Amino acid sequence: MNISRHIPALAAGALLALGAYGCASTDSAYVASGYGSTTDAPQGNRGAYMATIDDQITRDIEQALHAASGVDARDVRVASIRGRVQLEGTVRNDEDRRRIVEIARNTDVERVVGVEDNLRVAG
Repeated sequence: MNISRHIPALAAGALLALGAYGCASTDSAYVASGYGSTTDAPQGNRGAYMATIDDQITRDIEQALHAASGVDARDVRVASIRGRVQLEGTVRNDEDRRRIVEIARNTDVERVVGVEDNLRVAG
């Protein structure tokens, strides 16, 4: 039996199995966000698709904060996990804090599930 003749078929079968596994392992957070279907995926596993969405949400909010006139967000850190935005850092006053939270809520409204305000006012 010449095994080298069967290697392409084995490789194709392995690729099909991996592809099927990837399709079946969508994160349950997709469902809550409207991006996928219900699975038994562990809550700690965001999946590559949701991680990409979170990265894009974070970049969009950072850009919106940078472009906002009259808001000092230099010391604000933005993170997004499963569409939940976390704001941390120090701001000059309550008005900056309010505007920063508002900008975060109104950027990517179709993908932002919520905003956690952990900002501190200096002083």
